[in-house]
Formats: sequence, structure tokens, C-alpha cells
Amino acid sequence: MTSLPTSEPTNRAFWVQYQTNQPVQIRTHQFIHKTGLWVQTLFNVADIIGAVQALPASPFAAVYAADITLHAVVDGPALKVNLPLTSLSTGTLIIKSKSDIDPPARRPSDQILVDHSLNLQNTEHVLNFLQHKIDALAPYNPEKPYHATFSDNCLEFRLDRRQTTYSLDDTDNIKVLVSVSGSGKTRQLLELLHGQFGFYFVVSRQLEDFGSGDLAKCYAYSADHPKRADYFIQLLYFVRGFVCSYLLDLGYNTPAKILLAQLHPMVFFGRDLFSELYDSLAARTFVNIGQSTERIKQLFDFVAIDEIQQSLEGEQIFPLSGKHRPFFSPLVYFSKHMGRFPKFIVCGTGINFDLLTELLISGAMKAEQFTAYDVISDLKPLDKGEAESYIRQMLSEHDIDKGKIDEVVDLVCPNPLFLGRGRFIAFILDSVLRGDTIDLAIGKFVGTLSKPESPLFPLRFYLEDLRLKRNSFLKVLEGEMFGSIVRRGLIQYLMTGRAKLLVKGQMGSDTVRYGLGFCDVSDGLIETVELKELAIVECLRHLVLVSELVPDICIQMAMCPHPQMVGYVLEYLVGYALVAGLDKDKAKMLKSTHGNLARYLKSSEEDQILFPDHCCGPDVVYKYQGTVYIVQVKFVDEITKQERLNACHTTDPERFYWNKKSGSVMQAHLKKHKAILKELKMFKCKRIVFLHTSTTPTTGMKGVEIVNQALRPDFFDDDVWGMLNTLRQGFQERKSDRVLSEQE
Repeated sequence: MTSLPTSEPTNRAFWVQYQTNQPVQIRTHQFIHKTGLWVQTLFNVADIIGAVQALPASPFAAVYAADITLHAVVDGPALKVNLPLTSLSTGTLIIKSKSDIDPPARRPSDQILVDHSLNLQNTEHVLNFLQHKIDALAPYNPEKPYHATFSDNCLEFRLDRRQTTYSLDDTDNIKVLVSVSGSGKTRQLLELLHGQFGFYFVVSRQLEDFGSGDLAKCYAYSADHPKRADYFIQLLYFVRGFVCSYLLDLGYNTPAKILLAQLHPMVFFGRDLFSELYDSLAARTFVNIGQSTERIKQLFDFVAIDEIQQSLEGEQIFPLSGKHRPFFSPLVYFSKHMGRFPKFIVCGTGINFDLLTELLISGAMKAEQFTAYDVISDLKPLDKGEAESYIRQMLSEHDIDKGKIDEVVDLVCPNPLFLGRGRFIAFILDSVLRGDTIDLAIGKFVGTLSKPESPLFPLRFYLEDLRLKRNSFLKVLEGEMFGSIVRRGLIQYLMTGRAKLLVKGQMGSDTVRYGLGFCDVSDGLIETVELKELAIVECLRHLVLVSELVPDICIQMAMCPHPQMVGYVLEYLVGYALVAGLDKDKAKMLKSTHGNLARYLKSSEEDQILFPDHCCGPDVVYKYQGTVYIVQVKFVDEITKQERLNACHTTDPERFYWNKKSGSVMQAHLKKHKAILKELKMFKCKRIVFLHTSTTPTTGMKGVEIVNQALRPDFFDDDVWGMLNTLRQGFQERKSDRVLSEQE
């Protein structure tokens, strides 16, 4: 069997016809929109026979494949079933059964045309055809009317109660809603459509029965016939408008009901009626929809297209402005060119502003139809107070008792790991509403957050690049590698608890697209992107090699005026130097993690170094070949992060999570303390203090290795020691100046 290459130019299309049936196109490849690749699915004649058998309403559905033959011409010899498709020329084939006696059954849509004498060259007949199709596929029964309800989850619950603040204005332009995955973009669209009539489209459905598949079909038909993309896009609105007009006539006369039909068509109609009706027309060669905007009684003036970034993926095969473009260009251009949608929102995690600007200045686009685009991304991360209000409101609406609500609030709101995107809180609440305990819900969240394959993983397009074997960090954004932006933001966050990236326009959009942070918008344009979610930082720790951070850390430290900030990133340098001294190969591939020491000790990974939470005691922990290295970093004589929380800054496991005031283990961390001691019994322990202060401790040093420039000059190279000495001297001088000033 000969295989065809998996590239689009070698994709072959055969027209297969049985007797007088409508010819059917069979393709050797399928276009996978998520990957943007053509994948071969048919290799020989037998595969085509199988594909024809699987077609809806196929006359061969119940016939054995061995009883079917394929012919190049009507009376020619049968083609061998193992004949490779590479030996056939693209064109018409004839398929027959051995007897070829039974008259073929017409497709239901063909029968409708015959029964009602319809000619799809006539636009009025097209409308009648659609009505007959509805009556056949999803007939309306007053005793059992169409029905669906909004899902009982955080995304769709109480859409009448606004959680987002944006209101549509009357400016006839393209509104761009760009924000990170899980920030509430779709919720904002649904809230707008709940209060005013409009069309909701989704380029690529991420969830079953969430939106119709008609736009995805439009994409597929347009990809097959790029020069007819304008027709397929107009047909999309023609069918949507017809069905919505039909529903309005039946009494479904509120925006919420029209939204439900578009959001959950499988439940509402019992099938994806929009997609099936679209397919019934798009599959035919000659259909006259006329001026569709004049033929539909209710063509709403508001259109919202979700997951718009998916239309930027795949091959650039659509001719527009003398060049070939992705599907995004004809979709936006021809939608606005209809002149009926002044309220037009495209929504997604990313946008191509260059393509958008090109459409706006295109000579073929009339200036009066719209003026410009406007970025409306006003979504912001949830803080502690907003998260508490949201949790209490959501759980009380579901009759959860106050005690359990208080428990959820107490465990979720103080922890910055859960704050930021609405999806984080929604994930935990949806778990609780399904019957999970709050501890189990939090455990599921923590367990899935940093796994790239999980739906909760916030850096969605990094995952897409992994699937396509692309290195996201090598991507160049306006002259700078994306990896440099990530490292700069991560270090800035480690030092200050947040990072503001000065990335504008397209660079800002790409930064948002990869999930780094929320964009700040000024005058309709992206000005900066702010990274302030601990969850994102935790994911980046798993992705960015410590060895790649070290050079940038040295640069940032040299410019930092605060010893506390230097201390945070110095831990990375100390940890990296420790591992490099043990195993240089391990150091090259070293990644970092943060938080639970007991969980780290349990894990089997040896390519990670841990930075425990502030209350624990040590600053750095690394396990290697049966030994756990517990490191304390003392840099200048300043109060430590542990001491700010009344905890001990120590390498002594017995004093982990130790309250200095009470002289005992902190009650809130007692379980962690016991779990750590239990796990440490499986290892040898080596305690290390990295000392870079002007004073030398005299207590608690028994059994502890001291690392400083005098005792271990090889721990850092001379340049790093010199930088640290300069920083310490500067800090000490400023401290002395403060003391003198206070005395005066």
C-alpha cells in the first residue's frame, strides 16, 4: 500500500456517484483545525468504499463491503480494493453493488426537493426548503416545546446578574475582547447576549454542546473552496437568521431564549439544528440565497464570535488583499462587509492586529461601514475580597449552609494560588457543588493546575506549541524572544510579587495569548501586560529552566535597591550553585517548584529544586541520590521572610513551622510538620547555611555546613561574589545612614 504525503497540495478529492444519486465528494485527507495540519485518512480503493458506506443515508449502509465495487467509468472493470489511491487520477468514480438492482434511496433533503417541487436557484424556495428541513429534523410540538436551561455551573449561572462591567456602545466598529484563558471572556459575551438579541458563534467548540458547530463547518467548506469563502460566510448568517426568526415567530421572543438555542442546540432542538441546516445547503453546488440580509426578517445587529484565535491557526489559503490569509481575515472582513452588524465583537486569547489593521485600511472596505477597532479588554483578576463575595453569593444561591461557606472562604480566599482568574475559583466551586469536600476540591485544583494536558492549565497556547513540537520560548515577538519576556517577568514577580511587562499592541496580545497576564488598555489599545497570579508563576516554575534564569537574575540583582527582594532571587542562585556542585548535568535541566515540602519529598522527580513556603523554615531544599540538602540563605543583617511571620528561619526539621512566640509548632501547619518528619526518615539530611552577612551566628550551627566566600570560594565564580559584596556594602551604608538620620 502506498501512502500519500500528509501535506495539503497532495490532498485528493474524488466524486463518487451511485446511480442517479447526488454525487458525494470523498477526500483522502482531513484538515485538523486544532493542529493546522492535513492528516491522511484514506489510502486505497477499499478505504473509499468504507467512507461511502459510512455516509449518512448511504444506500450501502447495510451492504457488506465485499459486495461493493468501484469503477473508474460506468461500464469499466472493477477497481481492485487494494489499489493505492496514488495510482488514480483525481476525478469522478462510479460505485456499484454486485446486483445493482435495488433503486437507490434518496437523501431526506433530496426527497424534500422532489415532494415540494423546490428549486434551490430560487431564494424563496431556499427559505421553504429550510422550513421543511426543520419540520423533518426537529418539528415543533406545542405539547413538548423546544427547551433548554442554562447549565448549573459558574460560567452560565444567573447571567442576569452581571459579573462583568462592559456595556456595548453604538460605535460601528470591531470590538476586540482579548484576555487570558479562564478570565471570564465567554461569561462577558453571554451576559451581553442574555440582555440583548444577537448571534453567538464559536470558531472551535471546546466543550460538548456548547455553541453550534455551524461556524466550524463554514471553516471547513471555506478551506475546501477558498475563493468562495464570502458565500459560505453569508450562508452562515442566512441560516442562523432564518432559525432565529422562526423561533421568534413561535414565541421565543426574549434574548435569553434565543441565546439558549444557540448555546445548547443539542438540548434545545434535540440536535445541532444550525449545523445540520447549514450543511444541507453548503454541501450543494448551486444555492441562491440572494441578498440574505434582506430575506431574513430578524437579522440581529449584534454578533459575538468566540474563540477567534482558532481562526488564526492553520494554513493561510484565503486570498484577500492580494495575499493569502488565515480564515480570520475573510471571516471578519465579509461579516462586517454585510453592513448589518454595527455591534461586532471578536473574542479570544489572542488576535492578529496586523491582519485587523489591514482589513480596516483595505481599499475594498467602505469607510462608513466601520471606523476602526477598539480593544475592550477590561477584565481583571479577582482579589481576595472579590473572591469572597463571589464564593458567598454562588454557594448561598445553591442553599449551601453558612458553616460550609465559611469553611470554603477561609481555605480559598487567603491563598493567593487560587486568586486571579475566575476559572480558578469556578473550578473549586463546581467541585464543591458536585459534592466534593473543600479539601478534595482544592486537592484536585493543585493536582491539575500545572499539568499541561489538563483543562485547567492556564498557559493554553504553550500546550498547543508543545503538541506541534514548537518551542514557544524561541518565538520572536517584535525583535525579542518570548523566552526573554517570560524570564524577565518571572524574576520581577519573584522579587516584588507582581510584574508589569511593557509590551504593547501585537506583542502585548501575544503575551496574553500565551497566558502570562491581564492586559491594561488605554484608548482602545494594549499598553502593558501585568503578571500577578501566583498560579501562573507556579506553572512557569515547571517550564523555565533555572539555568536560563541565572544570567537574568544576576542582571536584576545588580539593579535592585532592596535587600529583601535580592534575598528572594538569591535563593535561586544558591540553589543552582548547590546542584551544579553535585551534578552539572542535573543543573542544566533543573526546574523549580514551590510550596509543600512533604509532597516534594514524596515525589520521584530529581530534576526539581524546592523553595518551601515562608512559614516552613528553610529557603532551599534539594534531594539527590538519597540525601536531602536543606539550605538556609542569610543575606545581610535584615529581618527574614520567615521572621516576618513569627516563624523560625532554620534548617532544623524539628523547628519547621515553628512559632517563635509560642515556642511550638504552628497549629495550622501541624499536619505538614508531622508529614515532613515522616518523609525525612527515608533520607540522609545535610544542613547548609549560605552566609553573606556582616555578623557570624554563634548558636544553632552544630552539624551545619557554612558556605561563604572564605570557606567555599568555588561555590560562586568571582564575578558573582563581587556583585554580592558590592550589594551588601551598599545596603549596609544605606542602613547606617538611616540610623544616623534617626538619631539626629
